[in-house]
Amino acid sequence: MKNIMTSNKGDMMNDKTLVSMGLLVYNHELYIEDCLKSILQQDYSNMELIVLDDASTDKSREIINTYYEKLQQKFQKVVLIYHEKNTGKVTANENEIIKNARGYFYKGFAGDDIMMPQCISSLVSCMQNDPDIAVAYSNGYVVDDNFKLGERFARKKLLSQKPVNDVGENVFRRLMLRDWIPAPTVMFRKNVFDKYGLYDESIPYEDYEYWLRISRKEKLYYLDRELVFYRRAVDSMSNFRGKSARKKLKTAMYSDQMTIQKYLRYLSRKDRKQTITAFYSYYYRLSYDINFYRGFLVTAYKCKKYNPEICLDFWPMLLNMLLARWLVNYSGKWKAMSDKHLAIMLLFNQWLIVRQSGKSIKEYFFRKGYQKIVIYGMSYAGERLLDDLVDSGIEVIAAIDQKAKDIIENVPVITPDEEIPACDCIVVTAIGFFDEIEEFLSKKVSCPVVSLEDILYEI
Repeated sequence: MKNIMTSNKGDMMNDKTLVSMGLLVYNHELYIEDCLKSILQQDYSNMELIVLDDASTDKSREIINTYYEKLQQKFQKVVLIYHEKNTGKVTANENEIIKNARGYFYKGFAGDDIMMPQCISSLVSCMQNDPDIAVAYSNGYVVDDNFKLGERFARKKLLSQKPVNDVGENVFRRLMLRDWIPAPTVMFRKNVFDKYGLYDESIPYEDYEYWLRISRKEKLYYLDRELVFYRRAVDSMSNFRGKSARKKLKTAMYSDQMTIQKYLRYLSRKDRKQTITAFYSYYYRLSYDINFYRGFLVTAYKCKKYNPEICLDFWPMLLNMLLARWLVNYSGKWKAMSDKHLAIMLLFNQWLIVRQSGKSIKEYFFRKGYQKIVIYGMSYAGERLLDDLVDSGIEVIAAIDQKAKDIIENVPVITPDEEIPACDCIVVTAIGFFDEIEEFLSKKVSCPVVSLEDILYEI
């Protein structure tokens, strides 16, 4: 159940200057007043405001109500949506706000963030000057729990480097490596949601998935100005510190993994590898920092409290732990093995996704007109491919592997140096060495040499 309060100054349909502002609130009593003040100080006038409070248990709703009359004077329309029961579903709440928006532009915001007075006008002006811009975003400043509107603050920017404005596949590829777009700064053309749909409610952090969804075809523009104060509070989902750090990190990693897996199919093999490496490297470092420093400091504190006479032993212990960390990060042998196992896991994960979607790997071969194939590499992936093609109408006429003669039955097995029988294509299942294998095989055969990984992402 929910309560909805609405005030409306008149008809706003088809107004190409109207901005819909969506404000999502949950237990923001310490910050919501500064947020509302910053909204009221905007130097842009043609706006509507939709506030959704997801059943706050503090005084957030009372504070919003005290500002209701001022908001009515400032905005063309004010909608207050009060949930009676907390849903805890940020993405679903965002979508509910968007469904109530009637503006030509849309700007989402959180109840603990702050806008500079020229935020809305600057983004609107930018988008009006270029009708091709679907999404405009800017820079901003990171502030902590104690920051108050009007106070001095440490000028730490959201973006330390200026993004390059580009369109299409270049932006998409860079976004797959890293999400650099600060969500609190973003403004949409509202028709983007009509064209591409609302946020994906199955993904906890909705914004990253949406940037990827639209970036391949739409223009995302960076305005080089600082227009918001983004509050990275202790309990913020983007602050991987404190008691709930592991839980928040796990949620963020799960969300990004779902997002990246959804769009890997649009990348080349080289770009896929870079994306996967960047993703796991980032979260490995982050999780290691959390576990390492938290564990060390907790242990050091307990030792100092209960065993002060051995406290000095922690300095050599710290050096040993740092050395161990260096060995883990930079040992080439173990890193290569880890990367290989990761690649195998991701390959089978994509295979499972293909099956769960009701598709089959044989569809690829039928579409390409390949009826007779040779499989290169008969380890885990090679065996599964052979099993998948039983009674499929696709004939595996040979397998290439140095060690598979004692494993594979009913299929002739040859070594890489032997003559390869005539076939429609060779499928390489080996992980991580496709380029070298393709170069080697291309000198021996004239048929296509394809990667099993590419096939699974193309289906």
